Amino acid sequence: MVNKMNQTIEDRDNPRKWSLSLNEDGLQSFFEFSLGNGEIRNRLSKGRVFVLAADAWIDLRKEMLKQFSTGATIILDRMGHAYGASVASNLVPGRATVETLSKLGSAAGWGKIKVTGDIQRGKVFVVSVKNCVFCGRGKDTDTCLFLPSIIRGITEKLYSRRYLVTCKKCIDIEDHTCEMTLVDEDSRRRRS
Repeated sequence: MVNKMNQTIEDRDNPRKWSLSLNEDGLQSFFEFSLGNGEIRNRLSKGRVFVLAADAWIDLRKEMLKQFSTGATIILDRMGHAYGASVASNLVPGRATVETLSKLGSAAGWGKIKVTGDIQRGKVFVVSVKNCVFCGRGKDTDTCLFLPSIIRGITEKLYSRRYLVTCKKCIDIEDHTCEMTLVDEDSRRRRS
């Protein structure tokens, strides 16, 4: 039995809506495969995507740490933020968009993503990723830099304001779940 759910998100610059049928097939729901052309395309943006093996990501991260030492932290942060902002480019904030992006990330192999909190207004919310592909298995201090930066980039692009991301749980330390809290600057100032 295939579990299906329809989801619609809006594009800021284009009045058309992207409609997507989500099902347990995952990859087919989000990506178009053209083996003859050697292409994979995101069904939402029509942009090309590529596959990067988790082991290759770990090797890449380790090489960056070796070559750039403490500078790797900044590079990973900026890479993650730029990637996240690109993912959210032209999307309208809201529950449907966040749910679709969560399912897209899960289908792409990032891990099982769950977002809770004030998603509609984008004030304070929690993102948890079970079995995160970007974190863990590295046992170095920079394993959790990339995913929070991706999440921050997506969030800042969607809601057009700055956020503080605080990692509450780490896959290397706890139950194979990364968990982070995002608080926008206005909410953070009022709590201080």
